[in-house]
Amino acid sequence: MASPSLHWEKLGDKFWRSKEVCQLNWFGGKNSSGDDTLEMSCSATCLSLFAIEVDNSVHVFDRTGHFITKTAIDQKLGKLVKLAFTEDEDLVLVYTNGVEILKDWNVSDKISVPLAVDVDDTIWDYKSGVLILRNSKDIYQLIDNKLVLLHKNTENYEILVKDGWDYKNGDVVILDLDSVWRFDLRSHQFKKIIAGCHYHRLYLSYNGQLCLYNGKGDRLDFYSLKGDDLNRNITLQKAPRDIKWDFEGNLSVLYEDELFLYNGQSQYVSFWYPYGIILLEIFLDGILVVTTNQLSFVTQVKESTSSIFKIGSVTAGALLLDAFKELETNLPKAIENLRSIDLSTAVVDCLTASLEESDVKVQKQLLGAASFGKESLPYKSFDSSFFVSICNKLKILNFLNSIDFFITNDEYDYYKIEGILDMLLKMGKYYESIKLLELANRPDLKPKVFVQWCIVKIRVSSDLEDIKILDIINKQLSVLNTKNNVPMATIAGYSYSEGRFKLARELCKMEKFTPTKVAMLMKLEDYNIAVQECIHEGSCALTISLLLELKDKLPASQFTKLLILEMRDTQLFPYYEQDNYEFLYDYFRQIDEYKDLAHVLRRSVNKNLSLQSIQPQILELYNTIPHKTEHLKQDISLIQREVKRNQYMTEINNKLGTNFETEPLNDVLAKLIELKQDRVAKDLVKKFDIPERNFHITTLKVLVKQKRFEELSSFMTGIRPAISYQYIFDYIKKRGHKLEASEYISHLHVSYSDKMALYLECKNYRAAVELAGREKDVMGLKDVYAKIPANEPQVKALANQILATL
Repeated sequence: MASPSLHWEKLGDKFWRSKEVCQLNWFGGKNSSGDDTLEMSCSATCLSLFAIEVDNSVHVFDRTGHFITKTAIDQKLGKLVKLAFTEDEDLVLVYTNGVEILKDWNVSDKISVPLAVDVDDTIWDYKSGVLILRNSKDIYQLIDNKLVLLHKNTENYEILVKDGWDYKNGDVVILDLDSVWRFDLRSHQFKKIIAGCHYHRLYLSYNGQLCLYNGKGDRLDFYSLKGDDLNRNITLQKAPRDIKWDFEGNLSVLYEDELFLYNGQSQYVSFWYPYGIILLEIFLDGILVVTTNQLSFVTQVKESTSSIFKIGSVTAGALLLDAFKELETNLPKAIENLRSIDLSTAVVDCLTASLEESDVKVQKQLLGAASFGKESLPYKSFDSSFFVSICNKLKILNFLNSIDFFITNDEYDYYKIEGILDMLLKMGKYYESIKLLELANRPDLKPKVFVQWCIVKIRVSSDLEDIKILDIINKQLSVLNTKNNVPMATIAGYSYSEGRFKLARELCKMEKFTPTKVAMLMKLEDYNIAVQECIHEGSCALTISLLLELKDKLPASQFTKLLILEMRDTQLFPYYEQDNYEFLYDYFRQIDEYKDLAHVLRRSVNKNLSLQSIQPQILELYNTIPHKTEHLKQDISLIQREVKRNQYMTEINNKLGTNFETEPLNDVLAKLIELKQDRVAKDLVKKFDIPERNFHITTLKVLVKQKRFEELSSFMTGIRPAISYQYIFDYIKKRGHKLEASEYISHLHVSYSDKMALYLECKNYRAAVELAGREKDVMGLKDVYAKIPANEPQVKALANQILATL
């Protein structure tokens, strides 16, 4: 097998190569009409799609010539100006009066975006979502399926050719007659960066370099985006057909049958294509060259690959590959090569290089060499999982190439499985998508494939009944055999949008994720089923959120009916609406829940109703309940007591001119004592069975507060109070009335000495003298006498008199 390096070209210190991807015999460089002037475009992703204008329509083919889809040219939008692909493989049809976007290859679903009716101009050119108008040269951008004006040409710049402007990474650069302008889409600043220049074409790189072409001398000059001269120029052999930058800052100069590739040091290599070059597209890691009969890919050779295959290489990887080749014919030399290299490095180089080769024979050689080297290493000194991951990745890459999906290792790492899957689904390759996911061990993405298949199936099966489509979907779902949850509600939503309501309802029932199912049921207006699903799920939050949405959506009567039918046995929503008395009253009244209705009425006091006005209603509701519990009987008794109280308070108010409508009985009692309505107070105590202790404590508090101590003494000593004299004494004393409190010391059950101490503490010297006299305590009397202040001569005289008798 010839070394791959025989077809390499060296540019600086790097090697480049042009690999044939496939033949384009079906293409021939022309469309079906043989008119070279008609529009065509090629996608710059691994799908390599071709869009070609054919007889008032646009046809899309893959690289093998397989027809994918077609779409009619919309004459209402004017003449077709350009065809272009987006990064997501959407086809953009640019017309003079608008834009169409073809997003779905399977159903030819287009989005039409016309120019605003007040724009008196037409579209002239389009690049990566940015548009230039023909006459005004105003700048527009396609944003969220709308044409948005970015900049109005107030500077009166002119763009003579379509290569006189470019757009990349948020910068629009415009070549005027004698200057260069830059428009920054991020800051919306528009300014002149180069003045007094004379160029004919302009090309902007991805890293912000400007290449300006002068047609008189076929010279390329280079500037920065700030307008600084980079002191670099290239003189071309002749006028190029096209010039493009790649992502690494290399410049591709295209002629009729030759491609010149320049690096940053203006060194170049050339690749010759004898059948003529039609298109040039920049890929993530290379350049796609479309000729009249083949598709070629120009790419830089990776270091791991060049170190192995370049002629005369003595790197570890190259020697390991040589040793592997010598195994059968020259075993001693093979062993000698192994001893002289770093085996671990050599194995890694061979594995890495295998990912860069599309030739299966070369891959096998490299993998065989890597396996040979790995087996020659000590046990477990090399990570076998790395070897396995490379093999698995090669399986995926080879599988994709086998289904005409051209992809390199770098592109695979960039797009990842998710991005590649999206491209396959766009082309309707469902079987291939499942196969890819199995090779990549990504069963979690199978539901995505199934959903897309179902949507397309529903869309294209307009002649089938709902039940037939449902049967097909169920059969395919059983074949899919995935443990991952399939979002059936998504398919149901699409069925709904297509007017297949019966199919949508049946598909929605198959959804396993309750919140999604409920959302779809709401869309289908199956409110009762939605409530049932929430209750079955057991999620209070989900149920409440649904009911609140229904409450806003439905008339009050219909919403209440739904609650009665579906949630009569649960009080979740009434509990949530516990402060909405109007709703609760209406709800409990309709379901004849008299006890709950009575509770609502009681809780509505001080809100909309007074207690006095609703008590008769509450009693009436309670009395309608046939089987009363003990608790309910107690509640009835309390309400009857309240009614009785209200009637009595009304009588008192009428008699005394007071207002005791809502005050508690204890407060009413206190007020009556304050007003010296003793008879009424005692009648109140008797009528409402107020405990005697409460009555006496209230009396004590009121009389002490009003300093009616004589009345208090008369009351407390004239009866046997329900409170202790100690309590009375302590209460009066704590409020600062010690002398008045001392009147109750004689009623305390304490010793003589304690009573004497309390009298002295309260400064009731007369009572202390009388106590000592009764106890015939001469010494105690003398002690008291010594403490009597001078301003109480009568007490001293009494003490002397008692001492004389003793």
